[in-house]
Amino acid sequence: MIRDFLDALESNARPPIDVMRSMDFTTPGIIAHESAMSDGNWRDVPLFDW
Repeated sequence: MIRDFLDALESNARPPIDVMRSMDFTTPGIIAHESAMSDGNWRDVPLFDW
């Protein structure tokens, strides 16, 4: 993944996993952790309209 990022920088291209995509990966995990550390109830995960 780091190699893809560096290659994208060198070629002035968009990396396969950019900031928007990484937020799609990270946000559900943060919400799940938040739920697990409190009451364990369902939490809504926001959907970002990139």
